[in-house]
Amino acid sequence: MKRSQLMALFIIFLMVSSAAGFILGSFSQDKPENSLEYKGQQFLPSQDGRFFTTINGVQFVFDYSPQELETVDVPSLDLFNSQKFYILFEQSYKDQVIDYNMQKLGYFLQANNKIVYVACTQEEGCPEDLPIKSCQDYSFYFKQANQSKAYIQDNCYVIEGSGEEITKITDKVDLKLVGL
Repeated sequence: MKRSQLMALFIIFLMVSSAAGFILGSFSQDKPENSLEYKGQQFLPSQDGRFFTTINGVQFVFDYSPQELETVDVPSLDLFNSQKFYILFEQSYKDQVIDYNMQKLGYFLQANNKIVYVACTQEEGCPEDLPIKSCQDYSFYFKQANQSKAYIQDNCYVIEGSGEEITKITDKVDLKLVGL
């Protein structure tokens, strides 16, 4: 064999053995070093600081670790046995944070086999393709406020606050939605 053929075979061997080692190594670890365990569920941190977990084959993303959310107080979801929910917002107060959390909550609800619709609470400024709904319908209502809290009003699960605090409350609600 020529020297160039030997070198090519050696490189191929290195590539195949590296790939095999990577694949076999990922199966041999029960828990990656940097994983977190919360109520028997494994959470893996990502490079951007979020936390991922897989439940029944569905991957869920949290912006905060479950331990960071332990002090966040939210009401029980027991009253919300509906199959259809609205995610409500006021167009004049909608921002990127509320929009992001509405989408994330919608994903968690849909992953739990719930039908989800986005709706406005007021006609003024509301896009024409969205319905106008109130707390008479089973809803999650995102509101801008100086004080952050979650509470139940009629058939609404109200998530109130600003910025980071709304995200923490939404993450805590999402934890409850997946049974943790």
